[in-house]
Amino acid sequence: MNLIFPSFFEALSYFRKDKWLIVLGMIPVLIGLAIYYYMGSWIYGDLLVFGQDYIRSKMASQSWLNFLTTILVVVLTVAFYFLVSWSFVIVVSLFASPFNDMMSSRVERLLLNEKSVHIGESLSSAFGKFFFTILNEGKKILFIIFVSLLGLVLSLFIPPLSILVSSALIAVSFIDYSWGRHNLKLGSCLRSYRKSFLTYTLAGALFLVFISIPIVNLFMLPFAVVYFTVLFVKLDLRKIE
Repeated sequence: MNLIFPSFFEALSYFRKDKWLIVLGMIPVLIGLAIYYYMGSWIYGDLLVFGQDYIRSKMASQSWLNFLTTILVVVLTVAFYFLVSWSFVIVVSLFASPFNDMMSSRVERLLLNEKSVHIGESLSSAFGKFFFTILNEGKKILFIIFVSLLGLVLSLFIPPLSILVSSALIAVSFIDYSWGRHNLKLGSCLRSYRKSFLTYTLAGALFLVFISIPIVNLFMLPFAVVYFTVLFVKLDLRKIE
């Protein structure tokens, strides 16, 4: 548990030690910005115009038209916020997963004082198993959606349990890069998480807050990959090996 906050500063230090982490980390940021841009353009463009035209066809009063248009903008803004907050990690992680895996691998090598693989070799390896990585990430996303829906149901009856489930889910989605790289089976992954349950879950709760904030979450995704790799190496890797 005492690793949670010190690991933040250690994770930041690796971005200074290996500049390629910044380059690789910018890829999910750019993907996220593109998704935000096109989603926002559609919501505040086509969808808003459609809503305004519909209201105009039903309302003769200009004052009512202005009032309902304002309400529509507010509703679309709230919907856009929650849509982005809920879908960010799922959608962006899918496309960024090969690069996130490269980041995690480079950080682990730095932690273990091993020589980093040349970036060209890393890219070649990443694209060589691109479809496998995407397929594996797709399976993880289906599991995340299932657990997210479970958390939503639990929130109606036991709100604290829902937060616990969501925090664990965030942690697992980032630790999974390390688990997958070391070919850990499901039982080993469960034991890994259970042994460090409190640390991983509290760290997941912190990032649950960060990734719920649009724009901020763009930069939290690559940082979370590095951060949870640091935790994994310190808590689990030496025990596994």
